[in-house]
Amino acid sequence: MESVSEQIGTEFNAVVGWGYFSHYFTEIDYQNGVFNLYKTSPESTETLSGVRFNTDAGPLIFSATLNNKEVNLMLDTGSPVSVFDPSKADISAVDDVQFTVNNQVVKVAKYEQDLSVLADLGVVGIVGGDFLAQYKVLIDPKNKRLYLL
Repeated sequence: MESVSEQIGTEFNAVVGWGYFSHYFTEIDYQNGVFNLYKTSPESTETLSGVRFNTDAGPLIFSATLNNKEVNLMLDTGSPVSVFDPSKADISAVDDVQFTVNNQVVKVAKYEQDLSVLADLGVVGIVGGDFLAQYKVLIDPKNKRLYLL
């Protein structure tokens, strides 16, 4: 952890992952620097339309539409930016990557990275802080849904 802390210029003492979060409704509000954990949902999700996610392989993976194709993206709350594998997502002709999650258009700066190490997960990109900063995000572990509020 110390080498990662030095690399990103931020001191931290622990990494908390899905094993912990899977027991709580998690609300992430990057814009206001708020991170809340709830035993029950803080909002009525009955009227909301969220996207299903899967954590069978470990990380939180959800579907999005990129260039009119359904793709899988991985959520990484520790990454400041989103990265996309240019061999799996046709992003060569754009300056920013635009994709749709549950009918909501998301636009992030284009950062390319070889994600072949994640080939077994079938992801074309990892979305991070630049994605999270655009919405308040609610993760519902019980129904395995991700809501962009």
